[in-house]
Amino acid sequence: CVSGFVDNAGHCKAVKINDDGSFAWSANGITAIEANDCLRTEVVACHNGGFWILTFNDHNIYLRFYQSDGTPGGSQITISDTHGSENIAFGQMVVDDNDNVFVVYMKQHFAFSYYQYKTLCVAKYAINGTQLSQEVQLMNTVAISGQICHDVCPDGLGGGYAWISHPALNDMFEVYVFHFDNTGASTISDPRGLLVGEPDNINFHGMPSASLEPNSHDLLVAFVETDAVTQTHNAIRVNRVTTNGTKLWGPNGNVIVPTTDYNISNLIIDAFPDGTWSSIIYKYDENIVNAVGINSLGTLIWDTTMSTASGNRIALSAASSGYNNHQTIVAWEGTRNGTFGMYGQNLQKNGVMGPVVINDDDSGDDSGDDDSTAVQNFDLNRINIYQTGNCLHIDGQDFQQVEVFSLMGQLILSDNTGKHDIALGGIPQGIYIVRVRTANGKNVNRKVIIR
Repeated sequence: CVSGFVDNAGHCKAVKINDDGSFAWSANGITAIEANDCLRTEVVACHNGGFWILTFNDHNIYLRFYQSDGTPGGSQITISDTHGSENIAFGQMVVDDNDNVFVVYMKQHFAFSYYQYKTLCVAKYAINGTQLSQEVQLMNTVAISGQICHDVCPDGLGGGYAWISHPALNDMFEVYVFHFDNTGASTISDPRGLLVGEPDNINFHGMPSASLEPNSHDLLVAFVETDAVTQTHNAIRVNRVTTNGTKLWGPNGNVIVPTTDYNISNLIIDAFPDGTWSSIIYKYDENIVNAVGINSLGTLIWDTTMSTASGNRIALSAASSGYNNHQTIVAWEGTRNGTFGMYGQNLQKNGVMGPVVINDDDSGDDSGDDDSTAVQNFDLNRINIYQTGNCLHIDGQDFQQVEVFSLMGQLILSDNTGKHDIALGGIPQGIYIVRVRTANGKNVNRKVIIR
């Protein structure tokens, strides 16, 4: 594992950690970029075992390719404005099949008041430091207040996607997607980028997360829709975008999480390699980590609460492991029983948490696998939990225990009789988390509305 960081002196460093936790280049790492006053770094792995590292300061972007042993594979690259009037910042990298790198970056200069003129550009470089393509504008210059950041991912075809959220259109926050081919040329005709959700003058669209669907090379984009007036009513939408800018799930995408008064943030979307399902992990109400699954049509298929921390704020990681070895792993910071720490959980393809039992050769290749049988002796997809009259009905195979929690994590009801109908008694109306412990000791969580 290689990580980049900026030290107290503003120098860009890289550190490599071996499988056993030891440092390959000492705990202080190596000075990877010769530059001063660096602000942050980006690192991306290459197919040949090497890596690209990037940093920037107030004026320029710097990057360089390194071999796996920490020796440079080419000369240092500086991306700057030759006229000297624009700052170059916020570089993100996409590596092609030959380990050449696309750098997507922001060019900006003062406009008026607290506004900046900003332009999104891309250029391609070889591992020896040679520039392979001229700078291409992905997004025309717009006047934007405040600072904005974009993100990128490869498209599996030698090019890549970029996405961003900003308020430059009628002061309404919107999400835009860009795509460039293996020459760096933009393939989306609108110079502003593709609007993932149409503006309606009522709602903001922001906090986007995206993931590549590897079979079709489409981009899955999840984002939060919030009312523009009070910004207290939130929902999650998702859309599917092709390389030429077609929105396959309509002009506004699909609503995956309906509008709620809870705060929603920290979206992470992961597409599964076989092209069937995707998961969206997010935080809401400051102390709950939740996940939903969607199929290839953008339809909700499961809903799982991953963690509740009563009365304690959770800081969900901005990234996950992606769907790898039959699971996605996500981490968050939080406090339990008065102790602050880092917590993590794995999430299987069918929305079930806990250890994964692999049925194939454990190669990690998911093609052709049937993950519905990953947890043996219990068909977790068949568990349905819903209210019938004044009872909670569990429709599925035999189980050991049923627990009902409030959204704040308080245990409301517990039953270990194995009955499929459990009396609710005087439980107030509301949304609850129901945890079912299966016959082989697995936990299944479902969100249930009690009316």
